[in-house]
Amino acid sequence: MGKKSIVLYFDACACLKPLPAEQRGERFTALVEYAQAAAKGSMEPDSVRERYPAMTLETRMAFSFIADTIRRDTEKWREKHERYRQAAQQRADRTRTPGKRIQGNREDAWKYMGE
Repeated sequence: MGKKSIVLYFDACACLKPLPAEQRGERFTALVEYAQAAAKGSMEPDSVRERYPAMTLETRMAFSFIADTIRRDTEKWREKHERYRQAAQQRADRTRTPGKRIQGNREDAWKYMGE
């Protein structure tokens, strides 16, 4: 399962208020594009920012500040996702018995573990 969201923090409002509405829209669109790229593994905000030449210098700076937060949050999400994946694999390895049906923990569904 891939990352499906980003978090915009209230302290980002300080970067938003001085910008005209058109620039806020450019910045927001660029941030969403960057977040999607970051979730797929491409973490370079400059490559995304350059695709939005209508952004003013102030908007580019605001983009950079928030892109740093998105990068940090995405890295944390990846680390957490990997820990969960490893824990699930360890649980499966401990309970795996060929040909045995065990009750899984997801929606109480029965999973066949025989391979």
